[in-house]
Amino acid sequence: MPKLYMHMVEIFELPQGVSKASIVRGLATGLERTLADYPILSGRSHFTLHIKDASPEDIPAFPVLDKHDFPVHLLDAPKVLPEQFVSRHFPVPGSDISVIGPAVGGAQITFIEGGIIIGLAITHQVCDGPGFESLFTAWARYTAAAANGDSPNGFAASKSEIPSRSILSLENKPKLTAEELERLSAKFPIMKLRDGPPAPPPADFKMPVVKTRIWHFPKSKLQLLKAQCSAGLEPGTWISTYDAILSIMWRATVRAKSRLLKPDPATPSKAVHAVNGRGRTGFPISDRYIGTAITMPQSKTFTISEVLGDLETTLPVLAQAVRESTNSVNPEYMSDLIKYAVRSSNLQWSELDMHWVLGLDCMAFDWHTMKSYENHDFGFGTPAALRWPHPNFEGFFFVLPSRAGVRNAGEDEGIEVCFGLEETCYAQLEKDREFARYAEQSRGAWVCDMPQHMLFIIFSTLITPAHANMAETGVAHKVISVVLRLAELASAIIVLGILSRFTYLAGIAQVHIDGRIIYTIVVACLGILYSIFFCPPFKTLFLGFPFDFVMFVMWLVAYCLLQTRTGSHTCSANWYYDYWGYYWGRFWRVGPVGTVHVGSAGCSSWRTALAFSFIAWFLHLLSGVLGIYVFSTYIKLDETKTDLKHHAEKLAK
Repeated sequence: MPKLYMHMVEIFELPQGVSKASIVRGLATGLERTLADYPILSGRSHFTLHIKDASPEDIPAFPVLDKHDFPVHLLDAPKVLPEQFVSRHFPVPGSDISVIGPAVGGAQITFIEGGIIIGLAITHQVCDGPGFESLFTAWARYTAAAANGDSPNGFAASKSEIPSRSILSLENKPKLTAEELERLSAKFPIMKLRDGPPAPPPADFKMPVVKTRIWHFPKSKLQLLKAQCSAGLEPGTWISTYDAILSIMWRATVRAKSRLLKPDPATPSKAVHAVNGRGRTGFPISDRYIGTAITMPQSKTFTISEVLGDLETTLPVLAQAVRESTNSVNPEYMSDLIKYAVRSSNLQWSELDMHWVLGLDCMAFDWHTMKSYENHDFGFGTPAALRWPHPNFEGFFFVLPSRAGVRNAGEDEGIEVCFGLEETCYAQLEKDREFARYAEQSRGAWVCDMPQHMLFIIFSTLITPAHANMAETGVAHKVISVVLRLAELASAIIVLGILSRFTYLAGIAQVHIDGRIIYTIVVACLGILYSIFFCPPFKTLFLGFPFDFVMFVMWLVAYCLLQTRTGSHTCSANWYYDYWGYYWGRFWRVGPVGTVHVGSAGCSSWRTALAFSFIAWFLHLLSGVLGIYVFSTYIKLDETKTDLKHHAEKLAK
């Protein structure tokens, strides 16, 4: 299996006034009892408990996460999992398994406003997705028992046990003939048995920026998709909902990457997806077994032109190909896989040979059969969401359990898919009209993008007089002017506060401050002074409208300078990852630039600075237009000179 840590978190709502201390005690007791059941995870039965209380700045409050369908990009792994299982420790280094090496796994409890996040991280060489579910199930049962004062013992034993796998540990393993080895190698092209570690990537290789979001397939659209995939099937054959999802995701993945990769129409493409070997071995496997029992069959290969052929005729073909690859995992398949593993001199170096980055294959992991929402009650209710926190797997997607019947799920609640693509490819996916027939991005995909969409609603309330008679008496323009000045002042203060915070953090790291940030800070300071000075609703102050156009140009330049740093990629641009997010999150304490997982650290602050820089120049433009209107309608130069002279005499006294 890949030498990486698997991550899984479950998010729960907590009622007000609940005792955090009692929850921690119960979870610690349940975890201790769970580890006793699985000594492979604890070694010397020792673990360290760390407790985190996350502020809304670190992780949004539970109501916010709930409102936006628990977006994965707001759940940074370094904030919800122990530090040694994320960032620079990912993937797990290949080390001598005969000596003490990296930790097998870890758990973390994170309290957020209104809720709690329970996270597990375990190396994939020890545990798979169904194994995680079994661990969470045991932990939840033991914790609930401790909370109720019940004995942690006496749970029903597993219905079956794992038979001996001595074939993998015999000193003299059975020899395979050349013909048998050739047959098995052809049968398992994804499984590579190496005699040593793989070659490192090229020195100039750099992982692409990956954007990951949750997509939702509503139940009604899934029924339509499944019906289309089942068209023309032979009697006795069938297509599952999972097969149907993979078939449309296959097409969407290839189409989204085609603009960047520009593949030849004859380029091959296939589906590679995880199939749970439990129940397909011919012999019973314990239902509490946590080890890696999944395998990765592949479908038959198609060309790109075939994958992207006519929708009505191609969907059933792709779905049937996925179904055939799934059905190929039978007792004979599992027996041959074990035989194939025999030839390895050291299974430590066995790996999956897949197109991990910017490939044209459809690669999927199936979690949708997990019963987390029904079985994982730790004593304070079942989870509201199950997530892999902000995965950055390019081209992979996870089919998650349905949240139907969970909290505020609607009647059309279907299945969620967590999907990550290179950022420019993801932009193509968002424009895919065919894909949009069946799937929609969850509400959380647009978190942090709302301020700019709200600008025109804000402005429409500012420039529309409440009553027509106010305009006739000359009162309306004074009210609007004050409101605009206060809004300009607030915008400048917000921008100044955010950028000043960043310069403080960058100063601690002793790095240079981007000149564009310094320019914007200067503009914000001038904007604060100008807005305060011209805020009083004196008629004569409307003569300052030329300065509004000066401020309009300065703010517009500031906004453009900041916006062009990240362009349309915003929180996925290289500048954001290597500069703003890196220093905002203080990741220089973790590792050098480019070696740590920045995630969305400082993303909301950066977007806010951009949004209010935009608002500031628009407000000054409105003030300038209002000043021209007032000057041409209400101000008479002779009277104005007299008023100025009168005010000057008062000040002189």
